[in-house]
Amino acid sequence: MSRSPAQKLLGFGLSWGPYSVFVLLALALSWHEQMLTFSGATGVGKASIWLIWLAFLVYSVVSSQRENFFKTVKTFNQTWWGRQIGIDLYISVFISLAVIFLHSGS
Repeated sequence: MSRSPAQKLLGFGLSWGPYSVFVLLALALSWHEQMLTFSGATGVGKASIWLIWLAFLVYSVVSSQRENFFKTVKTFNQTWWGRQIGIDLYISVFISLAVIFLHSGS
C-alpha cells in the first residue's frame, strides 16, 4: 500500500523536524565568526568534516525517504551480526562523547 504525499510529508517532518531544531539551536547558541573560516592550519580538516557531515546528512535524508528505518532495524536486529553492529555503534558514540568530555576539561 502506497502512502499519500501528505503522509510522506508528515513522516518526514516527524523524523527530521526534531533533528533540524537541534541543529539550528546548536548553531545559534555556539555560533562564532571562525566557524565557517577554512584558512590556517586546520582549514582543510575543518572543511573535510563539514563536507562529510553534509554528505552523510543528504544520504540519510534520501535513505529515510526510500526505506522505513524502523522496519529495517527490526529486520537487521534479527541476526547476530546486526545486533553486534548496533552495539558497536552505541559503544563508539559513548566513547567519542567521553573523549570529547575529557578533552574539553568540563
